[in-house]
Amino acid sequence: MKILSNKKNYLKVKRILAIFVCLFLLTVTKATNTIKTDSLPTVFALGQYDGQPFEKLKAECETQLLTVCRNDMQMAYYLWVHMLKHLETHATKSKFDMDGIKLWLYVFWNKDGSIKNIAFYPKPNSKNFKNEDMIALLSGFSKTYKFPMTGDNSFSHYSTANFPVMVEKPTEANNNTNNNRKQD
Repeated sequence: MKILSNKKNYLKVKRILAIFVCLFLLTVTKATNTIKTDSLPTVFALGQYDGQPFEKLKAECETQLLTVCRNDMQMAYYLWVHMLKHLETHATKSKFDMDGIKLWLYVFWNKDGSIKNIAFYPKPNSKNFKNEDMIALLSGFSKTYKFPMTGDNSFSHYSTANFPVMVEKPTEANNNTNNNRKQD
């Protein structure tokens, strides 16, 4: 090879190859840094997609459920329980036994109340289940359920869910106790 025969040409080729390698690595790095939240599945286990996609999803849905409920804790709680009851009903119709299942749930809603993503993780004292079965159940639920509140932005809520869902309806005595508390 006559081109590489002298030292000067050899160094030029070496520099050109080094530039191409650097450009290639730069392109690969840029491609991996442009991950979108669309790359996340609708339902996934917490910890499965840590890093940029999950952090971006949390940033897109940084408004909390409590804020959407105008800081009314009771309303936020009952709307959360309302959703869990619908999930429980969906599970029953899907012949999935939820009794004894305890989860950490991170639900992300679009501003119209439709579910954008659901992340879950079983609590240590939960009944055992297969992750793929829970993913299938939550995926079906996310396609049909619409939250009764809407927001100006996408919103989220991270909490626990224990099944069966026990709902304590407010009584007049509870309301009077809450109303009689000293206001700060």
